[in-house]
Amino acid sequence: MTIASPPLSPSNDQRSSQTTHGFFSDQNRRSKAEKIKIILDEYLKTTPNHRLLVLDIGTGNGEIAHYLGNYFWVISVDINDHRSASDNFNFLIANESLPFASNIFDVVISNHVIEHVNHPKLHINEIHRVLKPQGWLYLATPNRLWPWEVHYRVPLVHYLPNKVFHRLMQKTGKYQENISLQTSWQLKSLCRQFSQIYSISEKICKHPKRYRLHVSERINRILNNTPKTLFVAAHWFMPTFIFMLQKESPAKSILWLTSSFPRFEEDSASIFLRHLAETMNEQGFEIHILSPDHDLVDPSFPDSGIYCYHFRYALPRRQQKLAYGSGILPNLREHPWLYLQLPFFLIAHFFASWVLIRRLKPTLIHAHWVIPQGFIAILLGKLTGVPVILTAHGGDAFALQSSLLARIKHWTIQNSSAWTSNTSATADAVGNDLPQPEIIPMGIDYQCFSSGQSVKKPTDKFVLLFVGRLVEKKGVSDLLNAFSLLPEALRDQTELWIVGDGAERKTLETLTNSLKLTEKTIFFGRLPNQHLPDYYAAADLFIAPSVTDASGDTEGQGVMLLEAMSSGTAVISTMTGGIAEIITHGKNGLLVKPKQPEALKNAMEELLNNDRFRKALAESAKTTAQAYDWKQIGAKFAALYTRCSTS
Repeated sequence: MTIASPPLSPSNDQRSSQTTHGFFSDQNRRSKAEKIKIILDEYLKTTPNHRLLVLDIGTGNGEIAHYLGNYFWVISVDINDHRSASDNFNFLIANESLPFASNIFDVVISNHVIEHVNHPKLHINEIHRVLKPQGWLYLATPNRLWPWEVHYRVPLVHYLPNKVFHRLMQKTGKYQENISLQTSWQLKSLCRQFSQIYSISEKICKHPKRYRLHVSERINRILNNTPKTLFVAAHWFMPTFIFMLQKESPAKSILWLTSSFPRFEEDSASIFLRHLAETMNEQGFEIHILSPDHDLVDPSFPDSGIYCYHFRYALPRRQQKLAYGSGILPNLREHPWLYLQLPFFLIAHFFASWVLIRRLKPTLIHAHWVIPQGFIAILLGKLTGVPVILTAHGGDAFALQSSLLARIKHWTIQNSSAWTSNTSATADAVGNDLPQPEIIPMGIDYQCFSSGQSVKKPTDKFVLLFVGRLVEKKGVSDLLNAFSLLPEALRDQTELWIVGDGAERKTLETLTNSLKLTEKTIFFGRLPNQHLPDYYAAADLFIAPSVTDASGDTEGQGVMLLEAMSSGTAVISTMTGGIAEIITHGKNGLLVKPKQPEALKNAMEELLNNDRFRKALAESAKTTAQAYDWKQIGAKFAALYTRCSTS
């Protein structure tokens, strides 16, 4: 075993002289240890009875290992013994080749060590080897691009080639050891074998006191109020890089391509995909999701087990408006200038997908929506040999019906390993002469929606509820007109709650005013998904008056109907899209013809005046909804994933 000449941690002289790795004073190693513990807590999922096994590389004086030993089982290694603290952890003398078996540590800490080792690549490879699958590496090191070199305390000269820099230090009498600083790009290149790389430096700079850095209250307030985007933009020039890196999982890796996915914890954009991803993760699949970037994206969302990536397609970032909001097609109709972003969207999506496929080597690609995600996935599947599954959700089937797009959809589906549709109506709308799809609907969290607690409402009034995007195909204008047609006495006993947002909100608010319904109608806007069960529970009727819009798009399935049904609320909807595959008229709900406010009014009036019938429909609807629980839907997708990845 060859011993590397430089130590794995700074020398005693260096430790006594070192005060900072950037513009934050950080003299106290206890503060560093507390910072590391805070970061580990943010990324690790542990129970009080489960103490993780942690390897600390570069013991130094032992303060960090000593502190972490209060919370974890800690083994610490260094090339020399410089400990002033020695309890709470086990210590070993070791060089860059770690004396441990593979796949045994939950966490490895490399805190300002990699710049001191002879072979940085070997250092990272050894860490990767000893980590368990899905284990975490905490990696901290100074930034080569930061103008002040913190070890020799000189500005700019470390930009010179390493050999020149070290000779210069020797000539000036400052030389102690070779230092190999890295840029962000170089670090990420060294760490390519890790499946996930998260930069923590930006969060630490924005919230220094939260991470136990010593700054004044005034500086802390200034940094807290600085936009996150400025720290992200300054990433390449951070004084210190701190990364959390996760080793790949032995589970089957699935890459999802989608045009929409929740951007932050309370976001409702395509929330059903988040629930499906969580379900598939519970089924033992590692889900990686590529979706469009947006200025509301929270890089720390979601929790580990589901990995989100975002592709940028326009500059500045805040101008990326093609996806999210009302959806791509409504956004294009409302803002035709967004067609200029469409080519960049498609190109960025293609290349970001290609990069991820090369990096992740997924077992399977699952494209949500046939166009454009499915088309891109098939092209990449042919280039890489990765099997592709497609899912049609509705908008890609009912709209986009030009002859060219129809041919693209047919070619895409015919070249897939398998395809699914949320309803038979959606599958029929895609076209004829295609391989048989698997009908797998999107699901609901039945337990969640069946246990809502009624929010405050007038005790002497009925509540009519609509939940969804405020776009043409949702038919909310028909609901407002039908509400205005109710007999005055019944209307005075009723409130209409509209939950959601979208391109038509202002138009609908104007219509509400013109129909003199302002005092009886409440627009709640977009609400966090976790609050919806309480609104469903408060409602006497849930109404989804869906229509076919000008582009031909309509409701592919109607997940919000299932949410309402599981809450024990009677539902009324229309005979459009795939809704009739959920609701049987007169058995678990009522169906009327679309764009018929008078018929909708009659259905509302019938149920509001007939308590027994309304409750009977609600009970039957609740039974129907149980079959759509995510556990059952997830099992169907899991079987499909397994079949396609092994065929």
